[in-house]
Amino acid sequence: MRTKTIKGKIFNLNLVTIMISLLLVAVVFNVTINFYFNNQVMSQLSSVASITEDTFSKQADTFDVVPNDNQSLAKTSHRIENSFDKNLSVINAQSFLVDDKLNVVQSGKSISPIQTLESTIFNTLIRLTGDNQSEKKIYMNIDHIKYAAILIPAPPNKIYINYIVIYTSLEQIKALQKMINFILLIILLVTALISIGISTSISKRISQPLSSLSQHIRSLSERKFISNINLSADNEIQELVDNVNKMSERLEIYDQAQKIFLQNASHEFRTPLMIIQSYAEGLKHEVVEDRNAATEIIIDETKRLCALVEDLLYLSRLDTDEEIYRFESVDFSGLIQNIIERMRVLTEKENIELSLLIPYAEISLSGDEEKLTRAITNIISNCKRYAQSKISVQVNLSKKLPNNQLLLTIADDGPGFESEDLANVFTRFYKGKKGKFGLGLAITKTIILKHNGTIVAKNGTDGGALFEIHLPIY
Repeated sequence: MRTKTIKGKIFNLNLVTIMISLLLVAVVFNVTINFYFNNQVMSQLSSVASITEDTFSKQADTFDVVPNDNQSLAKTSHRIENSFDKNLSVINAQSFLVDDKLNVVQSGKSISPIQTLESTIFNTLIRLTGDNQSEKKIYMNIDHIKYAAILIPAPPNKIYINYIVIYTSLEQIKALQKMINFILLIILLVTALISIGISTSISKRISQPLSSLSQHIRSLSERKFISNINLSADNEIQELVDNVNKMSERLEIYDQAQKIFLQNASHEFRTPLMIIQSYAEGLKHEVVEDRNAATEIIIDETKRLCALVEDLLYLSRLDTDEEIYRFESVDFSGLIQNIIERMRVLTEKENIELSLLIPYAEISLSGDEEKLTRAITNIISNCKRYAQSKISVQVNLSKKLPNNQLLLTIADDGPGFESEDLANVFTRFYKGKKGKFGLGLAITKTIILKHNGTIVAKNGTDGGALFEIHLPIY
C-alpha cells in the first residue's frame, strides 16, 4: 500500500492511533491494577494484623507463669502464634513473633537473627523503618520475591514478646497480574485487528469515491464530457461529487458555447471580408463600373468589421479581470436623462417617440457610469430596430421592490419576442431578424451582473419587447 495515497495515510494514521491507544490502555491498566492490588494487600494485612493483635492480648493473659528460659518462651510464643486466625484473608498471610532481644521466635525454639525468611523480613523492616514503637507497613524484595509486611508493637505482656509481624508473599498476586495481562493482551490484539479492519474499510470508503472523481476530472481535462458519475458516499464526499457533476455540465455547456461562438464569429467576419475582397479585386481588374460606390462599400464593411472587433474585445475584457470597473457615486437620474437626450436624436429620424418617466429628482447608486451608459444604450438601440412608433423608459422605486433597489423598465411597441428568442436573447452572436452582431445584449447582461443587478427580457402585456433591470441603490 502506498503511504502517499489518501487511503494509505488514513490507514497509517488510524493504525498509529490504535497502537498508541492500546499501549496507553495497557500501561494505565497495569498501573491501576498494581496500585489496586497493593492497596488491597496492605488493607487485608492491616485487617489481619488488627485481629492478630487482639488474639495475642487474649492468649498472653492466659499464662499465669512467666517462662523462665528460651525454650519455654519459644513454646509459649508458638502456642500463641498457632491460635492466630490466618484464614481471614485470601492473600495467605503468615505471622511470627519477635522477643525482647529481637530474636525471631519460631518452630518451638528461639534462634539468633540468621538469614531465614522471617529474620530477613524483620531485619529489613527494622533497617528500612527504624526501631521505634509504632506500626510499620512496607513492601520489600527478598531473593527476587516481593513481600508485603506489617510490624506491630506487641501489647504489654509477661512473656517477653516485643513485636508481631504479619507478612505475605506477592507471588500469587504477581501470577494473577500476569494472567490478567495475558487476557488483556489477547483482548487488545483482537480489538486491534477489528479496528484495523474497520480502518481499512473506512479508508477504502473515503478513497474510492475520490479515485473515481480523479478519473472523471482527468476525462474532463481531455474535454471528454461523459455522463455524470453516481457514487454512494458520505455527505461531504457526495457534495464534492455533486459539485464535480455541476462543473462537468457547465464545462460542456461552455465548450459547446465556445464552438458556436467561434463558428458565429468566423461567419460574421467572413461576409464583410468576402465583400471587401470582391470589390477590391473588381477595382484592381477594372471590372467595377462605379468606383466611388465600390469604395464606399469597402469603407462601410471595414467600419462594420471594426465595430465587430471592438465589441468582441470589449466583451472579452468584461469577462476577465482585465477590465477595470471604476465604481463611484453615480447620479442615475442624470445618467438616464443624458442617455435619452442622445438617443432621441436617432429615434426621431425614424419617427419613433422616446419617452422617459422618472418621478424622482435624484437617485444615487454605486457604479461605473461609462459602462452603465453603454448597457442601457444597447437596450434602447435594440428596441429602436423593432419599435413601430414609440419606446418608453421608466424608473420605479415602488415599495413592492426589495429594499434598496430600483427598477428600470425599457419597452417598445414592436412585435415582441418569439419563444426561441426569449431563451437566447442574451446569448452571444444570437441575432433576431433585424439584429446586427448579436453582441450588444450579451455585453449589457455582463455589465448589469457586474453591478450586482439582474436583467430579464420578456413580452409586454400590450405586446412588444420588455426589459426589466434591477439595480442596488444607496
